[in-house]
Amino acid sequence: MPAHKKEIDLNMIESLARIGCTDEEMAVVVGCASRTIERRRKADEAFRDAETRGTATMKLSLRRGLFRIVGDDTHPKQITALIFLAKTVLGMSERHQVDIPNKVTVQHELVDAEPDPARIASIVNVLRDAGVLDRVIGSNGDATEEPEETLQ
Repeated sequence: MPAHKKEIDLNMIESLARIGCTDEEMAVVVGCASRTIERRRKADEAFRDAETRGTATMKLSLRRGLFRIVGDDTHPKQITALIFLAKTVLGMSERHQVDIPNKVTVQHELVDAEPDPARIASIVNVLRDAGVLDRVIGSNGDATEEPEETLQ
């Protein structure tokens, strides 16, 4: 064990976690080895709490950004954001597999398929009607300050 424990600014750790820094990046900024970051995470509850708060803030910011794109009918990446959310949040997939007993397994993957704009619009409308988009991006288009647990 070193002669003295390296002082690490927990506010800095929270800020670095908020922007998604890796252990190596955090270590460079606070002036220690990445192994020190790993050990501190295991041993120091205050360190873990600071990092967890930063990471949660980052995830909330990303979620708000995605929902802002989903709610914007003019955004060029709206369909991409909807597909991503459908896969990650709803567990949807573009892979299909059919098993036929004593026969072959057939796999099909949709590649370069154009999403149906009417289907996308209906999903956005369902989200709007349920108030999900208003809770995340606000009815005026601004990000809300609701805690993350109310957005799930």
